[in-house]
Amino acid sequence: MAVNWRVLDNAPFLLYLLAAKTLLLCLAFAGAKRWQARRLRMAAAAAAAVGDSDKRR
Repeated sequence: MAVNWRVLDNAPFLLYLLAAKTLLLCLAFAGAKRWQARRLRMAAAAAAAVGDSDKRR
């Protein structure tokens, strides 16, 4: 059985592609987490503002 060693010529490119995909996914998940935290913070601030206006009445 003959092994085709020319396949290994693409190995560095494939590793760079894997690293780039991993970095992109990590950045996407971090961005989604920041967006979710910001949205929750804004909802809490809105709820606090409504609570403050109810206390003034």
